[in-house]
Amino acid sequence: MNKLIWFSFILSLTMIAGCHNQKPTTEPVSIPQNNVQEKPKPKRKSLPFFDTYINNSKIELAKAQIKLLHASCNIFKIDTGQYPEELIDLVTKPDNVENWESMGYLDGEKQVPLDPWGNQYTYKYPGEIFKFDIYCITPKGKKISNSDPR
Repeated sequence: MNKLIWFSFILSLTMIAGCHNQKPTTEPVSIPQNNVQEKPKPKRKSLPFFDTYINNSKIELAKAQIKLLHASCNIFKIDTGQYPEELIDLVTKPDNVENWESMGYLDGEKQVPLDPWGNQYTYKYPGEIFKFDIYCITPKGKKISNSDPR
């Protein structure tokens, strides 16, 4: 709940910062004596800590989703005796699997969730670190995986 209040506060600050001291757009543009137009002032950017907060929230969401997918793969193994060949096997029954949970392994979801940046999670079976690896790559190139210590 505290994060929601903090998010609302930051959002209101950025809205205030974006609207404060704006000049009307109907004013004529002044041209200097040397006939070179002045560069327009850049628009205000969002507050830097707000962007960091959003990015960190997406990273934490990705870690939570990876933990969910990891646990779902382990439950799949307990029920069927094998790990899924791909993540879609958690939501749709593969042909060669017995004892598959009728509602799937992602609480009745019809599809595997995308990472917070809109991409699919990468699943490798067999994995390099665990029996299987699940990870995603952030836009800045950071790898978030089920082998992360947190």
